Amino acid sequence: MSPSHPSHPVFRPLLAAALALLLLLAPAAPAAIIIQKFTTGFANDGVVPDIDSSGWQNTQRLGAGAGLQVDHVTVTLDLSGGWNGDLYLTLRHETAGGVGFAVLLNRAGTAGGIGLGYGNPGFGPDASGTAFRLSDAGAWDVHYYQDHAPAYNASGQLTGTWKPDGDSFVSFQGLDAGGAWTLFAADRNGGDVTTVVSWGLEITTVPEPGPWLAIPLLLLGVALARRVRSRRACPCKSGI
Repeated sequence: MSPSHPSHPVFRPLLAAALALLLLLAPAAPAAIIIQKFTTGFANDGVVPDIDSSGWQNTQRLGAGAGLQVDHVTVTLDLSGGWNGDLYLTLRHETAGGVGFAVLLNRAGTAGGIGLGYGNPGFGPDASGTAFRLSDAGAWDVHYYQDHAPAYNASGQLTGTWKPDGDSFVSFQGLDAGGAWTLFAADRNGGDVTTVVSWGLEITTVPEPGPWLAIPLLLLGVALARRVRSRRACPCKSGI
């Protein structure tokens, strides 16, 4: 085979390096952001039973994002009326690959779950319409929100972005974004009733493998090319 032929062994490492370079220059696939808001089909019209540990729940099955891994989770809430210090909320996510769980609210304002807690009537959007959020990116834990200059809307609902109550969303990382997501709410004290007007999910997935994976292949191709050139430059021993 002629040394000038593209399939000659001399050219193979060069071809590998060229292919790796093309992959390196290709754009990376960005992370997907899945945004869902749920407003209808709630049991009991969204009313959380008063002084009932069996509580209320709503399960949503996401087809969007199936096959993509969760990186970050944010929960949006619009809870109207009631007494914030009565509420216990959780989020659960079940997939074939595992289960994630986080406590969202745990009787905000109480010490060790004992006492009346904060009496504000719910959690909701601010004046600009920006939803109330629970996220690991929040500046403060929501449990003692009254200690951190809280802002309320015209209905008296707490607004802003807060960390979940004494917990985080780390257990959801790496799970498939598709599957069943369940919001559970219980009212642990009597006298006021909370209604779930809406709740939602904002899920950022792990970016697909980027072209940086081509770097080892590029370096290998360059090393092989140098090795081949070095061997060709070395004078061969003459036979006797």
